[in-house]
Amino acid sequence: MSEVVDTRSVRTEHRAQLSAFLKSRCAKITPGDVGLLPGSRRRTRGPRREEVTHLSGVGVTW
Repeated sequence: MSEVVDTRSVRTEHRAQLSAFLKSRCAKITPGDVGLLPGSRRRTRGPRREEVTHLSGVGVTW
């Protein structure tokens, strides 16, 4: 018999894993490590989403 898989829960789990991976990598670098100004009001240690998209050449609205 074939097993019924809830694709929504699988997608949710994959997104959670990807989120945890990206957050852990961003937390290991500082904005200064990639040539950005540190800024005065940061909630997290790593670069912001907008800064990452700018550095990678991907548009923010993408």
